[in-house]
Amino acid sequence: IFVRVTETETSCFSFTSFELIVNEIPPLQSGNPNLVCDENNDGLAEFFLPFIEDSIIDDAEGFSFTYFETETDAQNNENP
Repeated sequence: IFVRVTETETSCFSFTSFELIVNEIPPLQSGNPNLVCDENNDGLAEFFLPFIEDSIIDDAEGFSFTYFETETDAQNNENP
């Protein structure tokens, strides 16, 4: 990518360039339900999501995970 940088007051300019390297993210795993027991039958259970990150992507080290209630929120990075 080539860049021209112009100083707004003097109109002096310079050129530079840089490479943009796009690394592919490994494929995500899907379709594997994660189960937890409702031990006291109140309809609620505690589930620690970081425990399943390795089942979402092989070798999760180096990736950050943010959880959302809806796909729309995830796509817009809103209401994590």
